[in-house]
Amino acid sequence: MAKLNLPSFWYATDDNDTSPIMSKALWPISKLYRAGCVFNNVITRQKKSPLPIICIGNLTMGGAGKTPTARAIMKLVEDHDKFHTVCFMMRGYGGQSKGPVEVDPTVHTAWDVGDEALMQARYAPVIVASNRYEGAVLAKSQGYDLIIMDDGFQNPQLEKDLSFIVVDGGFGFGNGLVFPSGPL
Repeated sequence: MAKLNLPSFWYATDDNDTSPIMSKALWPISKLYRAGCVFNNVITRQKKSPLPIICIGNLTMGGAGKTPTARAIMKLVEDHDKFHTVCFMMRGYGGQSKGPVEVDPTVHTAWDVGDEALMQARYAPVIVASNRYEGAVLAKSQGYDLIIMDDGFQNPQLEKDLSFIVVDGGFGFGNGLVFPSGPL
């Protein structure tokens, strides 16, 4: 799989009106994208998970360090010793499975569930589900008592009990514009 690079104009700022022309040209599409996101949030009926949810998310496209942060939160939860059967839940980006499915590294491949799901499965059980509510129901049926949702902040399907926003300290919010004009 080829590595995707962020557009260079996402790094530029709008100080003194010097932002690249591409960012300005894409601005009308950004307005439509934003309106679509708002519309999706309005029409999506949020469901309450049968288990507590800690969500690790970001506000920008691309990696910000969510996956290692999810593992660090998992470690804190384990050290706290209140929950005993914690699992990760993710969409399974790059995999073909829509789930809900519990990842089995002896059976599933990155083609099935995505490479991040297989990587996280080395640390704790992983549920892959494009429908996060169905994933939470599966987690409950498997006997888990807490879900750490990796990359679900923008997903309005499921009510979160606690959310952490991860920001890449070197990139920040880029040029501060909404996709595709910027990384937000």
